[in-house]
Amino acid sequence: MLTMTILALFSIAIICMVFGLLCKSQRWGLLISVYEPAQDGSLLGALSIGHILNVLLPFRIGDVIRIMLSGKKLKNGYPLSIATVIVDLYVDLVSVGGILWLVAITRDNDSSFLYITSLYFLLIISIAVSTFFCVIFRTKLKKIIQILASLFNQKIEFNILYVTFLTIGSFKDIAKNIDIKEFTTLTIKMWIGYSLSYVAIAAALQKQGLNQK
Repeated sequence: MLTMTILALFSIAIICMVFGLLCKSQRWGLLISVYEPAQDGSLLGALSIGHILNVLLPFRIGDVIRIMLSGKKLKNGYPLSIATVIVDLYVDLVSVGGILWLVAITRDNDSSFLYITSLYFLLIISIAVSTFFCVIFRTKLKKIIQILASLFNQKIEFNILYVTFLTIGSFKDIAKNIDIKEFTTLTIKMWIGYSLSYVAIAAALQKQGLNQK
């Protein structure tokens, strides 16, 4: 039977998780607001469904659904949805790397954790370098995409070029016009909410395990 303490911990976990989701939704809206007014309600709904599906399904299927759900409601459609979700995931990837680094420096003689952290940072560096070259050589990248798109019929070619060109352009516009201070603040709040949620869940599970002994 669940005790009041365990129920309280689970309640705190849910509240903190919802807080984190709200901050993430607002941060996503900040990216979209570079191009058009963000619809907070639809973004939160798409984000929540995406998170649930990511837990239940492999290969980040939830993010694909998030793009599809939000793209229907945006004036700039799927290209803007794709670009903002990619930027959102990129920032999360870097944030997790920072959190892992902070944990790694507080743990002594844990070679396995240090190895995992090192691999993660190599992944981040690889993605960062790839992104840098894509931005620097975006003109050549567009030409390559145009050549590949020409292999299909006219309708498919147009859709490929429209999505990819607007997505590439979105990265540049977001980087120039985003409110970095607000974006950073929302990111910190989001991870505080998520972290407190995980701590509360871990404490609740631990207590439940102790009660069963």
